[in-house]
Amino acid sequence: MKARVPAPKERVLLYGISEETERGQAIRKTISAFGMEAKTISEDMLRQTVGWCAELPGYPMAEKEAAEPPEAPAAQEAMILCGLDRKRLDVLLAAFQAQNLQVSLKAVLTEYNAKWSVSDLLHELTKEHEAMLRQFKKGKE
Repeated sequence: MKARVPAPKERVLLYGISEETERGQAIRKTISAFGMEAKTISEDMLRQTVGWCAELPGYPMAEKEAAEPPEAPAAQEAMILCGLDRKRLDVLLAAFQAQNLQVSLKAVLTEYNAKWSVSDLLHELTKEHEAMLRQFKKGKE
């Protein structure tokens, strides 16, 4: 018999979205209205794996190294969606859109990216977003 891995708890990891701003509060209120937890990713968590930040079992806290901390990503803000099925994801994103609460960089937690550091994921999301913007601008020419 195959062991079943429990699905991650529905939560949204937020990077660069301040709890102090009206917009940040509105984003958190929307997440909360769906019964999900919003968790802030701080600068000191950039070295941690996405899996650890999402509180998945089997992802230990990364040890602090004496070396320089990871370079802060160019991303000003990002959202990592954890444990949502497709329908819940679509409804949540529609709720953000209806309130004009846009966050350019978004990722869905996967078995693959759970192993990445938050910093690496944010760098990759930034590169992908920039590539999409270039394609969009190229298509308008």
